[in-house]
Amino acid sequence: MQNNIFKRLVLTALFCVVFGLNIQNVKAEETTFFITLIWYVTPGEAKLVDEYTSLMKIVKANKTIKLCLSISPQVYNSWKTGAPELWKSIRALHTENRVSVVFNTMNEVVMPVFVNYDLLYGNTTDDAVLPRMEFSYQQDVMDQIVRGWQVYSAEFNAYPDGIVPAYGAVSPQVVELLGSVGAKWTAAPVSVLGQMGYFPVVNYKFQERKIAVFIRENELSKMIELPDILMNPSEIVKTFWKRVEEYKRQGDIPGVTVIVTGEKFWAIQKDYFTEFLGTLFSSFNQYQQVVMMLPSEVMARGYFLPAINAFTPATWLDQGWNAWFGTRWQHTGWVALAQVRKMVDTYKNSGRAEITALDRATEEIYRAEDGSVFIALGQEFDQERVKVADMKLRQGLTNVYRAMGNKIPAELKQPLGETLQNTVTQQQQQPGIVQDTAPVVSPEIMDTVVNKGSGYFDLMDSIGDDYGDGNYVYPAITVLEKGVYDLQKFSCRYDEQSIEFRINTSGGLTQEQRSYVGIHCYIDMNNRQGAGLIPLLSGLNAYARPDNAWEFCVNIHGKAAKVFQSGVSNYKMLGVYDVNVSTSETGCEYHVLIPKKVLRGTPERWRYLVLSTAVSPDGAFMKISQQASATTAGGASVGTTIAPVVFDVIPPVGKSQKLMIEQYKTGRFAEFPFVEIK
Repeated sequence: MQNNIFKRLVLTALFCVVFGLNIQNVKAEETTFFITLIWYVTPGEAKLVDEYTSLMKIVKANKTIKLCLSISPQVYNSWKTGAPELWKSIRALHTENRVSVVFNTMNEVVMPVFVNYDLLYGNTTDDAVLPRMEFSYQQDVMDQIVRGWQVYSAEFNAYPDGIVPAYGAVSPQVVELLGSVGAKWTAAPVSVLGQMGYFPVVNYKFQERKIAVFIRENELSKMIELPDILMNPSEIVKTFWKRVEEYKRQGDIPGVTVIVTGEKFWAIQKDYFTEFLGTLFSSFNQYQQVVMMLPSEVMARGYFLPAINAFTPATWLDQGWNAWFGTRWQHTGWVALAQVRKMVDTYKNSGRAEITALDRATEEIYRAEDGSVFIALGQEFDQERVKVADMKLRQGLTNVYRAMGNKIPAELKQPLGETLQNTVTQQQQQPGIVQDTAPVVSPEIMDTVVNKGSGYFDLMDSIGDDYGDGNYVYPAITVLEKGVYDLQKFSCRYDEQSIEFRINTSGGLTQEQRSYVGIHCYIDMNNRQGAGLIPLLSGLNAYARPDNAWEFCVNIHGKAAKVFQSGVSNYKMLGVYDVNVSTSETGCEYHVLIPKKVLRGTPERWRYLVLSTAVSPDGAFMKISQQASATTAGGASVGTTIAPVVFDVIPPVGKSQKLMIEQYKTGRFAEFPFVEIK
């Protein structure tokens, strides 16, 4: 074994000469082989409370198991407030030094893109096509790290000792940044080692400083993260240990680092994880010469750590940088983000920036910088997912303009991917930021974005689409300004006592304006045809789709919300509840609280139709005529009296507001499908 170690050190020294690497001191050989398990939790996993509760129970039951849990501040907040028993179990294992908790960034930012885009551009190891653009905002990454660590410090009375970059996306500048903010360790894909071969952890040296970098071992990591579903758990575990034994026999490395992305694991193992992890974790009792160590314990043992000082930017995603770059939707998304981010920087340095407005704009930019949005934009085989991601990105960028009081450009009111006339390759040849061209088509589908978690969900609607089928005109009333009928968001928060609905509109800043606005929320509790009413409230000239027959309707007008319950052929009013209204420069929010005894059940299982309508101050529906007047809205087709009094609606994904409303032109009432909270 000593000869093997000597040979490995000689080979490593030769690689150091070629690749700019250095070797640190080598300490005495250890008799045990370590496995460091890092479990990366994505923000979307906050809702997997039952799964992570079970995972912690399995860890607790197997005394030899240790793991490092990497979570975001959002996941922490969700679990601590919404799943206190889960967080209590994590804290207990943390206290026992069996689970170490570290925080990643506030959002899943692709760090190399923001820390030094110029280095990334043209310096990747794959064939990814990156747009030419001015884009380098190291402060964004640093700020997200620091904010997360402030939350961590308040909980643990200390700062985390390490950070796991989202997607394992790293560059030399990223590692140096992490070291400079105080991280003692980070993680990276094996490709950063070049031709050195595998080492479980190395030191990255810069400016007389160093930071440990735990290197993901792909084969073992994937056995857990993406196990072969055709193999039973015992067979997978045998294969796992066979590979570990091979590493041990080589005798030239002291251990391995296994990194699992929870999102991938649960997608495959959600129904069988208890058996699989129970079998895997209990098998550690049979291997006395293998121990599980937390990252801090590995560093404390003083294993020999080769030192590197250069590598090519890398990620452990199989797609490489193609995960975020290459398609026209991704391309235009990055270009739009770069332009808006530059606008925020200009505003910040203008000398006229208001702190509150700048803070709001910055928060929205940080959300827009989430790498998962750009991954979704690249799923060209799933256009529904692409359009949802596009809408989410445009919503965030639009909110930046609102925060700073700037006019929202027309380009953000239509899918960004449709603004590109040339190919990505052609536009890449243009220096600087690629400017968007005129839209290729006029889109009809502006998809709803559904965000949900434990005890809440949000439906995000398109901005600026309060025009019915595209032809509707506001009533000719002086006080009405554009935006009063424009739905932005419908939110639901619920617990055992009550259900809270919040509806945001782009306008309606005065009480007089709001007196002409009606907002309806129809609820289909069971998705059963015939179990409820199909006609919507009388006078609206609209129907629910038969399989979305509604049981309840919340009708908001002014400061009152009337709750109606459907019967066999009609509906009755159950009660009237107060509506609280708040306004800001970004619009208006209606807020109503309804007791759970009135609306029984689980809101996330229901289906919803949310729309805005024109009413007179007494609450009666206006008509849609050809010409707008003080008592009617305009834009209806010639010779019809059944145009639905619907200016804006939150449609299901893939459905067109325009096509739904213009059904009346065929001579029949328009039917509206409901949104399902998936």
